Amino acid sequence: MCITNISVAMATYNGEKYIRQQLMSILNQTMMVNEIIVVDDNSGDRTVEIIEAMRCPQIRIYKNKKNLGYVENFYKAISLTHGKYVFLADQDDIWEKEKVEFSLAELQKSDNNMAVCTGFSLINQNENPITDIEHYQVNDFVLQKHKDVEELTLKRLVFGNVVQGCTYCVRRDAIDVYLKLHNNEVIHDYQLMLISAAMGKVKYLNKPLIRYRLHENNAVGFDKKKHRLEMPRKKPSKEPYMARFFRQMSKEIMVRHKNYYVLLYYLRIPYLISIVKNVVSGG
Repeated sequence: MCITNISVAMATYNGEKYIRQQLMSILNQTMMVNEIIVVDDNSGDRTVEIIEAMRCPQIRIYKNKKNLGYVENFYKAISLTHGKYVFLADQDDIWEKEKVEFSLAELQKSDNNMAVCTGFSLINQNENPITDIEHYQVNDFVLQKHKDVEELTLKRLVFGNVVQGCTYCVRRDAIDVYLKLHNNEVIHDYQLMLISAAMGKVKYLNKPLIRYRLHENNAVGFDKKKHRLEMPRKKPSKEPYMARFFRQMSKEIMVRHKNYYVLLYYLRIPYLISIVKNVVSGG
């Protein structure tokens, strides 16, 4: 089987309004992508029809017979890629034309760089810039001032993901580990960041290389989109799900200070509260 260099993995669901514009922004990059894998999660609108009408040989479209949910749908899309470098893409954003070129240039500076994530700008449904970012729920990382390039270490990422998954470019080495784990408890982009940071380095490129669209189907805050809310709630268990993920990951790759990270997850307040509630309710 021929291994392509650059793949894009995209999960779609009822995205007819913006999907063509997003795909065109990916196709019109200064550095060509070899394949765009689109997995549609059984949309009820014209998403698939619009994509098929583009008749683009670089786009491969798959439609699920039933709804898999956000995490499993992205897993399927990523599993179908063949590239040495895999970009993640949402269905409703717009890529700046240098996104692939600049991301790969940073990633290829060292064989130890496993992933690159980038900055972004905000636009509304009409593509107008959103500048009043303080009126939206954002994480502290976005509001901070940054160097042109920063490393996101495992020690930092263990406390939570900090950059949008739709800005990521990940090496095949980390992708292969992610596919072996097939964990459906942790959001796919966070898994990829943790795996990449454990295997090598994750770089944050402080350039707004995508236009992240806020529109009527967004959830409150811009860091989660509506279909992510379809993820099932996790029941309290004897082991935090993130601790389980670290144990699972450490069976595939060496995770330095694994026991320290596992302990941190046991000591997190939300986990302790869930255990107390479970005991009180007699669960």
